[in-house]
Amino acid sequence: FKQINDRYGHAAGDHVLVQLARMLEHLSREGDHALRWGGEEFLLIVKSVRADQALEIAERVRLGIARHTFSTGAGRTLHVTCSIGVSLHPLRMTSDQATDWSMTLELADAGLYRVKQEGRNGAIGLFAGPALTQMNPNMRSAATIEALIAGDALRWQRPSGTPQLRVVQ
Repeated sequence: FKQINDRYGHAAGDHVLVQLARMLEHLSREGDHALRWGGEEFLLIVKSVRADQALEIAERVRLGIARHTFSTGAGRTLHVTCSIGVSLHPLRMTSDQATDWSMTLELADAGLYRVKQEGRNGAIGLFAGPALTQMNPNMRSAATIEALIAGDALRWQRPSGTPQLRVVQ
């Protein structure tokens, strides 16, 4: 949203953010958390659904924002896109083991980082894989997350029907 502020002024940027907040509230479900993480970057924490359903919600949010005509005030309009990292809380819907909230945020942030690497304007989640037995509270580094992915304890997923984008270096 820096480009909106730079081009139209901070009042216009604030006006767009207010509209976007209302859309997030309308497009996400009660009890889920849609968090602006910076710029056009969002984390979506979804509860009580499967990974594919969480991704459907994220894609609904992403497309809703992309298709919306935002007013900047003074009769000007524009379109914006967003990048969304998705995570479930708890990590497994059937788990009796609680996933700590900071881990949930970290997994959603990893998804967001991946979307940004692949060109932005997308949604990606990092979800429990078949080899996940328990969440280690010390798994805070990217190397550990990558090891869990390699061991099939965590898996990248994107909404069905969306192509994998190229990685931008």
